[in-house]
Amino acid sequence: MIPSTVTQNQRSLTPLKSNAGLKVLIADDTALYRKILSMAIENIEDAEVIATASDGAIAVKKMQEKPADLVLLDVMMPNMDGVEALEKILKLYPDTAVVMLSGVTTADADITLRALELGALEFIPKPKGKSLDESMQILTHGLTRVIRILKTRKRVSIAKPAIGRSVKPAVETPKPVVARPLKPISATPILFNAANSLIVIGVSTGGPNALQKLLSMMPKSIGCPILIVQHMPAFFTASLAGSLHRKTGLKVKEAEDGETLSNDTYYIAPGGLHTLLEPTAALGQYRLKMDDGKPVNSCKPSVDVSFDSVAEKFKGQVLSIILTGMGEDGCKGVETIKSKGKSYSIAQDENSCVVYGMPKAIVEHGLADEVIPLDKIANRISELILKRKLA
Repeated sequence: MIPSTVTQNQRSLTPLKSNAGLKVLIADDTALYRKILSMAIENIEDAEVIATASDGAIAVKKMQEKPADLVLLDVMMPNMDGVEALEKILKLYPDTAVVMLSGVTTADADITLRALELGALEFIPKPKGKSLDESMQILTHGLTRVIRILKTRKRVSIAKPAIGRSVKPAVETPKPVVARPLKPISATPILFNAANSLIVIGVSTGGPNALQKLLSMMPKSIGCPILIVQHMPAFFTASLAGSLHRKTGLKVKEAEDGETLSNDTYYIAPGGLHTLLEPTAALGQYRLKMDDGKPVNSCKPSVDVSFDSVAEKFKGQVLSIILTGMGEDGCKGVETIKSKGKSYSIAQDENSCVVYGMPKAIVEHGLADEVIPLDKIANRISELILKRKLA
């Protein structure tokens, strides 16, 4: 529960900042939450709140008066909800980053996924801290991650007014990082046998849309199971699985503890748990095991945890794929899988990523056998596993 008052001691948490850069607009129908979010932003270097709004309509009006670089939109608001406001803001200011503030119910998750499909950069679940300080820490962590994403995107776009006037960019495009020397791309991929193969996919920011695009291009039958680890909290992964199932016609489901892997099924690792693999008593059969351990790489589920488990337990061939996302989760896991042999690694290319972080780590560590645009990955999977191109 969040207390209904803000104490003087809690206001004193705000540090001195060198120079505020990123301009933030907060829209939430709860005055207390607007205050908490404002305080959380004040705890972050190079960011400042320039306006707040109690509903989506007011947020759109304030954007027209003074455009922001980042808009935080509550999903549920009166008069104009977050999704409608998102559509209007992105129509007027397509370069603005919009992040949704969501509750943690199934209904909230469904609406949030819709917002991501429409162009929201990311979402932050509203914390249920026992105290204001705890909630502040959770929000500050989430907002800091969002601002890091904005600073590390390949093209950092800053909002521009609808008419004429230019706005000085608040965040500069990061200087290119000099990559480590790459290992040679595999000239001859391993010969996959679908009946003895497993596909594992790791993805984070930009994942829901990337997965929808990838899965919509996949063949109806691939002949092996597919395990997907998407950085998301509980409730959201079930909604994601349902959405992907409806939109692609493939068998996509949230993974369950103890279930045996089946061919042509896409298993989404459940939010808030790590997903492990273990052999069953039947030869060549594997089941999933959920683990409530500590976050790894600040993630739960963690790509590294799942990939390490696959490397240790799976005796067949593994095709690992790393898609758009912030950070390096998955890099160690891919390295572990490749150390066991009989594996092949694909990384999404920079131009098609929302955030070129996780694939970049794979490439820079020389672990990518191929670097491919998102819209080419499904065809490459088919070539590797089924030995044929897609129609």
